[in-house]
Amino acid sequence: MNLTKHDPALDKQVKAAKKKLAKGRKKLAKKTLAQLAKASAAARESIALEFRALPVDARLAALTPAIRGKKKKLREAALAEFKALRTPHAVIPLAVGSIAVSDPDFGRRARAAASEQHADFARQVYEYIAVKPGTKPAFRARTAQHLADIGDRRSVPAVLQATTYAGFDVRLTLLRSRGFRSVPVNLGSNQAAATQVDIELPQAELIQVNTSVKVPMEIQTALQDSLLGSLRTLSGQDFGRDLEAWASWWNKEEKKMKAAEASAADDSAEEPTERSTED
Repeated sequence: MNLTKHDPALDKQVKAAKKKLAKGRKKLAKKTLAQLAKASAAARESIALEFRALPVDARLAALTPAIRGKKKKLREAALAEFKALRTPHAVIPLAVGSIAVSDPDFGRRARAAASEQHADFARQVYEYIAVKPGTKPAFRARTAQHLADIGDRRSVPAVLQATTYAGFDVRLTLLRSRGFRSVPVNLGSNQAAATQVDIELPQAELIQVNTSVKVPMEIQTALQDSLLGSLRTLSGQDFGRDLEAWASWWNKEEKKMKAAEASAADDSAEEPTERSTED
């Protein structure tokens, strides 16, 4: 006799109850975070303890939209609680918040918090955002600035690629077809008579020089200048707007870096092991 018979209906009820509980905790976390943002200095500590007593997933659900929101006090409260969270899961929301908010001071502090959580992962997240298709030009420029502030040369390819994207956007020319027009062409003379025929040539009207993401060219050019500035800071080099020269330099530099790393690894492997001897 099987006394532990599986009950699908009971499983369904348990699953629904867990889902309801998780939803309630996330709602409570959002409410508590809002209270924390408005609290006086005296009440802040006790409310923070209430917030930190909630499960990590509930806190993350409340903190993630707050860190990139428009309410300054809520953003600051979210930043403080992200710092207290101490988990790699905080890196992506912090990185997104650091570029989504236009306040440069907040961006720097959010970027520093992301790096404190996990430095290498934070760098990789910024590199991904920099080269991700569809990243807004302003976000791409802020991301490159963060990578320049981090100062790891391994990020040069990402910033170079982001600068290349900006260059493509600037060079885009939008044309609209205007049909065809008849043009008389003289094909030269045949004995006494000249041969003249009409040919149809397409017409095109230049509408406006715009970027592929609907940003005016002067703004896009300024963003490209910002990206180039980040590239100069990160690399210590200056090849102006010559992206081919930048790419050529990096190809050589990358080979040097890899050779140096391989040499260092060989030297480490060849170091003799010290042995203590007794006389």
